[in-house]
Amino acid sequence: METSGIAHKIAHWLLRWFLFVVIICLGSSYVIQYFTRPAGTNSAHKRVPTGPPANEARFHAAMNAGDEAFRAGEYNQALQHYLEAEHSAGTLTSEQYDQLKNARLQIVHIFEQGESSSTQKLYRALADCALHQGRELFRGSEYNDAIARAQEAEEFSSHLGEDRSQILQASLYLSAGGLEGLHRYSEAIEANQRVIDYLNAAPGDNEAALSVGYENLASIYLDAQDWPNSLQALTKLIERYDGLLTDHLSVQHMSARSPLVFPMIQSRDRAKSNLVVVYYFSGDTDKALSKAEDFYHDPATYQPRYFASIALDIAIKAQREDAIERWRGRGGFNYGIVRVVALHPPDIR
Repeated sequence: METSGIAHKIAHWLLRWFLFVVIICLGSSYVIQYFTRPAGTNSAHKRVPTGPPANEARFHAAMNAGDEAFRAGEYNQALQHYLEAEHSAGTLTSEQYDQLKNARLQIVHIFEQGESSSTQKLYRALADCALHQGRELFRGSEYNDAIARAQEAEEFSSHLGEDRSQILQASLYLSAGGLEGLHRYSEAIEANQRVIDYLNAAPGDNEAALSVGYENLASIYLDAQDWPNSLQALTKLIERYDGLLTDHLSVQHMSARSPLVFPMIQSRDRAKSNLVVVYYFSGDTDKALSKAEDFYHDPATYQPRYFASIALDIAIKAQREDAIERWRGRGGFNYGIVRVVALHPPDIR
């Protein structure tokens, strides 16, 4: 089995922030590709900027103006200047971030002593800033620092009301992504499981958000090349999508091409394709080809020819001449490599 060379290339971007099923077209080519991620880097290393650095003059001018307003007791005016400092450019240095955070926290402590209704808004600003800077650090492969920002955002979320759910999930997904980038898979799984547990306990309809959580969980197992747990996670994910699609199509009579349903069909088919490939990586070629057969003939499958191509590549690798001819006759295209496909877009939103 030719999995050793693949092992060095298999990786994909995580984080899957928001509560909706992500949309990514499988496309006509359907190259079975797993997105490559740079190896984890030490936070002591100089980060390659992913956005324009903060303009020092603009940043300090805005901070100085904010500090003057703070000393004069003009707290709302100070916050406006601090917001200008945050927006001086996309990426703040660690020193700038800490200076801005501490300035805002001074005002938070004053607001908390009174009855100000602005306290939660200010905590939301602190959380949003931490998440934004954390994403920039993540994109620059500064995973340790990204995790630190995520943890701060999680702490700030504990002071929020109705906004807490969104910030908490985003911060935990960022933590999971950073941990996965460092190949600390067990901790990444734990962070992602916290999101799932939170959603299971939360009131309301959280099915779509839970599907994203289970999708992320499967992605981590795939990245770790933990094939037994990958099979379990993918099977559970497919079952979840089947249940959601049955409800939307049969009960609510939605169109399969609707903006809500079609992405679910695509996500389910990506999970199915990975299930086939993981069976092959696990050493069970017969099961892989059998699953491909099932999915190829399933009328719910969006593009059966996609599974014909996966099965053809597996058959060629396994030197199954009878299967090669069968799948080639079904329109399968030989891409020449067997890989898992990313379950979500290559970004962290």
